[in-house]
Amino acid sequence: MKKCKKYGEKLWEATHVCKTSEQLPLNNFVNDRQGYDDLWLWFGLSRASWLTLPRTMMHEMPDKWQLKMAALLNEWDNTWENTLEAIPQVQLREDGKLIKTPEWLLNYR
Repeated sequence: MKKCKKYGEKLWEATHVCKTSEQLPLNNFVNDRQGYDDLWLWFGLSRASWLTLPRTMMHEMPDKWQLKMAALLNEWDNTWENTLEAIPQVQLREDGKLIKTPEWLLNYR
């Protein structure tokens, strides 16, 4: 396997950038890209660079969903340690104008 010049040989496993479909057996390519493709499609045609989910609404989901979400977030943290020192800030807008965050979104306890 050739190494990707920018990221090394492990990149295919994470982002599917260095190898093309022509370099992989079709069955591996389709199976290995399903999650990548599904996530890409989830964002659709939006220009969103971030995923932001309100904590209060996540805690309203069924317990099994919360368990899976917590596992995914822990996996994310373990994979991307020390990636961003800046703290993102969420601003709500309605009709293009900033609005005050509703109390029910702020009170997650």
